[in-house]
Amino acid sequence: MLSFIQEITEAAKASKRSIVIASIPASEIEIGGAAGQEALVQIEHTFGRIEDIWKPVTAQESFEVVRRRLFVTPKDDAVRREICHSFAQMYQESGNLFPVKAKDAGYEQRLLDCYPIHPEIFDDLYEEWGTIQQFQKTRGVLRLMAGVVYQLWTNGDTSPMIMPGSVPLHITQVHDELIRYLPQNWNSIVDSEIDGTNAEAVRIDSMSARFQTLLAARRVARTIFLATAPGTRAQRIRGIDETRIRLGVALPDERQQIAVFDDAVQKLKATLNYLYSNDMGNLLWFDNRPTLRKLVADQEQRIHADDIEAEIESRLHKWKGVSGLAIRTLPKESGDVPDDDSAVSLVILPLTAVHVRGQFTSEATSAAQEILDTRGLAGRIHKNMLVFLAPDEKKLTHLEKTVRRYLAWQMVLDEAEQRGLALDQLREARNSIAQVDRDVRMKLSQTYAWILSPSIQIEDLKTVLWEVGEISCIDGDNIQAAKKRLLDDESLIERWSARGLNLVLEKPFFRDRDSISLQELWNCLANYCYLPRLAGRHVLEDAIKQGVAQGTFAVADMQDENGCYQGLRMKCDMTLDFFVPSMLLVREHVAEAQLAAAEVKRREEEQKREGDTSDVHGGCGGSTGTSGGGDWFGGDNSNDGHTGGTDTVREHKQKPRLFRMETPIDDTRVNKQVNDYVQEVLVHLQDLPHAKVSIRLEIEVDIPEGADDTTVRTVSENCRTLKTESYQFD
Repeated sequence: MLSFIQEITEAAKASKRSIVIASIPASEIEIGGAAGQEALVQIEHTFGRIEDIWKPVTAQESFEVVRRRLFVTPKDDAVRREICHSFAQMYQESGNLFPVKAKDAGYEQRLLDCYPIHPEIFDDLYEEWGTIQQFQKTRGVLRLMAGVVYQLWTNGDTSPMIMPGSVPLHITQVHDELIRYLPQNWNSIVDSEIDGTNAEAVRIDSMSARFQTLLAARRVARTIFLATAPGTRAQRIRGIDETRIRLGVALPDERQQIAVFDDAVQKLKATLNYLYSNDMGNLLWFDNRPTLRKLVADQEQRIHADDIEAEIESRLHKWKGVSGLAIRTLPKESGDVPDDDSAVSLVILPLTAVHVRGQFTSEATSAAQEILDTRGLAGRIHKNMLVFLAPDEKKLTHLEKTVRRYLAWQMVLDEAEQRGLALDQLREARNSIAQVDRDVRMKLSQTYAWILSPSIQIEDLKTVLWEVGEISCIDGDNIQAAKKRLLDDESLIERWSARGLNLVLEKPFFRDRDSISLQELWNCLANYCYLPRLAGRHVLEDAIKQGVAQGTFAVADMQDENGCYQGLRMKCDMTLDFFVPSMLLVREHVAEAQLAAAEVKRREEEQKREGDTSDVHGGCGGSTGTSGGGDWFGGDNSNDGHTGGTDTVREHKQKPRLFRMETPIDDTRVNKQVNDYVQEVLVHLQDLPHAKVSIRLEIEVDIPEGADDTTVRTVSENCRTLKTESYQFD
């Protein structure tokens, strides 16, 4: 054979009008093994000595080969040129929607040369499919395009040009001609995702009238497949961008609908299990390896409902309370919620206790009612210290789906080594987990959107009414938002005016009595849902301070057996550094009457000491307090039966120049009683001109059983340290 080749090439060389054309296979498979390879080398050497050009058929030459074999010369060349010009004009006038190469002046000539086949098909076949050793660049393309042309012709396709998006992959002849060069699982990928009867791209088109009119999703999927299926994972840059996708699908009469194809691209990216994109999302390609999206979809079927519930509960337990509103998270039973009156508690109800928009009763109100009524087997006392936060039924369903997807992504990442995930897939998994985690946080905030506040109308004390409020959150700030909504609705009070407190006192409490202890008042506020809900005892204390200073009501230490209030104080500043349970709140006019009577009695006693013989009025004058307003009668004594003689006597009589006081002190209330004497007695005397105050403390302790040495030593050392003037043990 080699001798024959040598002789024929030499003969052609010696001849002036002869040419030898040799077609030598470029595929190693067609060469025929090692012996064929050796023969090919010798043949190449023999031809190489005299050849002009020796190379395989180029893509440009293939245009003509395929066109001449499949099509006759167009009868109306003007129509061909008009069609090609309309394509070129669309590419040039559409800004950045198409690749730069399509805007070149020479691209219109390529369209003319390839007509009626779009040049992009030849580029895909020769540049991408030509990298497959088995693919025959001439005969393979010819067989493929013959099947394509036949199918389009028999179906009456009137498109002006055969586009990559026009290649009917669902037709057996076309399908088999391409799939034969690819790994086996490509067959199922094309059928299930791209162009089968039940393919996902077909389903997407059927779901949207916009897509269905253009078969947008199917044409886009065909274009991406034809351009990227032969690619390998070893490629540094893989995939085609949206400009090339548009180049493969858009026709001149569809210029105004290019956005539909763009939408189809995004829909396919979010749906197909074998369609990949790069980190920036601008390059797309098909692969026979399932995407992580497919793996995640498979993993989602393995996620149990208990795992979803556990993940949600774990996140809810991380929510923290805010000032003035404690939280009780996901109680399993009513006994898990303390019966506490120190602060209002927001109870985060379990996932099963859902609320439905527009309904007065729901699983949430039932669960809240049970907690409100009982604490375990016992009845609940401090009912007015509870409010509730419940999930929305519809939003909970969306939350559970998102959590399922989050857990599936987490499982894929945890099994990355066993699955052999590549670096780009690991990066995608981490990015996806971060995104889904943000989605879970947002949907969890959106789900727990209902605040339930119990209230009771005083006319019907047996029926609990639920005041329902909705909050809108997206970033886990539900507790703060719930507090704000409660404050706005006055379902929670952090600042209470003295007037508001007095209104409450006058209606239910002062109907049949004139005073109430602070402990009883606080118990009622904490227990009964028809009263205002205070954030804590400090709110009540602040209102009392304000009311006493303004004279809205008075406070007293106690009420004696005669009904007189001891330690009565009104219209003065006072401190309540600690909650005194026995302290009494006294009605304004009752306190004013007692203070006025005390002032009258004081004046009458003073007049007696000055020689006045007027009668002494009775009443509760023995325990005077601080009125803060001086004489309750404005200094006018016209009602006491005298005309002014008392004042005359007072002017000529010598004023008292010395005050002494001696009183026993209760050893259990030393600080308070001493403070009272300072505020109620000493302060008034210190303000007198040139007054000199001398205070001595006398302590006498009777110890029937005697003091031990340690106590004697300790007390003596403390007395010396305090520089006590005299002290002794007897």
